[in-house]
Amino acid sequence: MRYAHAARTAVSCQLSAVSYHANQRSVVNKLGVLVRLVENPCSFY
Repeated sequence: MRYAHAARTAVSCQLSAVSYHANQRSVVNKLGVLVRLVENPCSFY
C-alpha cells in the first residue's frame, strides 16, 4: 500500500509540474504577442 501511495504522489507531482510548464509556456507566448504588438502594431491591423 505504501508503495502505491508513493507512486500516486509521484504521478501527481509530475502532472502538476507538466501543467506548470504548460502555463509558463502560454504566458511566454502571450508576452511574445504583446511585445510584437508594441513593436509593430501595424502587423495586427
